Amino acid sequence: MYSPDDKEAVDGVVMKVQVMRKTDTAREHDIIFTDRGVLFVLVSRALMVGARHGIPNGISSGIGGALGIVIRAAIGPATPHTNEKAREKYGGLTLKQIMENDENNFYLPHLSINAVAVKKRLMGTCGMNFETTEGKIQCEFPKDLLNEVREIVNVRLGSRLS
Repeated sequence: MYSPDDKEAVDGVVMKVQVMRKTDTAREHDIIFTDRGVLFVLVSRALMVGARHGIPNGISSGIGGALGIVIRAAIGPATPHTNEKAREKYGGLTLKQIMENDENNFYLPHLSINAVAVKKRLMGTCGMNFETTEGKIQCEFPKDLLNEVREIVNVRLGSRLS
């Protein structure tokens, strides 16, 4: 299993994303894009109904360095109360500590990502799919975040966008 380095710089955070790996059920994650990889942070174990059902704008980009980053400051204030406690537990933790905090959090180093697709879907949602050396990861987020997600992905993974 891969793990982030404490010296990684955070490029941006996308909140309230439905993420599905392999045969798993979609769960809500916040996705932290860094200069060396992508960290998926589980914030809700509840089954997701659909990103089109009331997910507010959840992007925060241009965040500073990862060592000692206060994730609460980056992603906590803009979230609804339902997952506030899940996000609070990451406040003040480094990326490595966040990864180790929950066995359902996972990390993809850039080298393991073969391709990324970011596209509009039907019914007011967009998708982001990661093709990795270990399989496919499917993500869904509201369409109003499409341009911001593309910008964040393009920073480090632009050559892998399909």
